[in-house]
Amino acid sequence: MLLVLGISSLGVKGQDYIKYYQLVEEASQLYDSNEYLKSGHKYSEAFIALGNKGMMFKEMMYDRYNAACSWALAGETDSSFIQLFLIAKDVKFKGYNYILADTDLNSLHKDPRWVEVLEIVKSNEANIDKKLVAILDTIYITDQKYRLQIDSVGNEYGWESKELESFTKIIDITIKEVDSINLMKVEEIINKFGWLGADVVGEHGNQTIWLIIQHSDLATQERYLPMMREAAKNVKASASDLAYLEDRVALRQGKKQIY
Repeated sequence: MLLVLGISSLGVKGQDYIKYYQLVEEASQLYDSNEYLKSGHKYSEAFIALGNKGMMFKEMMYDRYNAACSWALAGETDSSFIQLFLIAKDVKFKGYNYILADTDLNSLHKDPRWVEVLEIVKSNEANIDKKLVAILDTIYITDQKYRLQIDSVGNEYGWESKELESFTKIIDITIKEVDSINLMKVEEIINKFGWLGADVVGEHGNQTIWLIIQHSDLATQERYLPMMREAAKNVKASASDLAYLEDRVALRQGKKQIY
């Protein structure tokens, strides 16, 4: 509901957003299949579906960033920079360390425009709390470490393989322990500062807070869901991230998903 209302307020019909979402999903799948050129074109179709009006809503920023990655990997440098400049200038993207470390964009590094993009993103982070960003970066790395290992085994042996089943059983306890530690750290931050937006911890740090709650138990998700709803209203949290949490809570409560 939140996503559709947000789009409607900008003059876009709900069915247009549904088409947009479907095209973005296709683009993401093409990226995962290493079909980067097709992925870039599919992202373009998605943006056109909403009138190609730049940065109509914040969630589009993440899609445009992913489009930049697809174009860069496809060797389409100009198309990649178009997307990067849009997110850097229009919505003040705050993810300097993230964009700097993203290997998808390596092909852009020798282009003079790369330095320009980095300078814009860096200036967007003038008020960022670097200490909290560093803490959240570490939390993100530990959250993803073992999950990426599962993905690696699944991709190598198949998602229905005995190898993946055995590996998941072995590593599941470790993941639960790491999730528990990460949750304590994130709860300490939330209890002290509230739900921090990208203006304080950057885009990546902001999403990390949601990610840890998303990976927590139902009771924790129910406790923080109202806070995230309020944060989304105040543009301190992503509406699409909120939608994922809403659906996860609903399904775990035995209800139908909303989105």
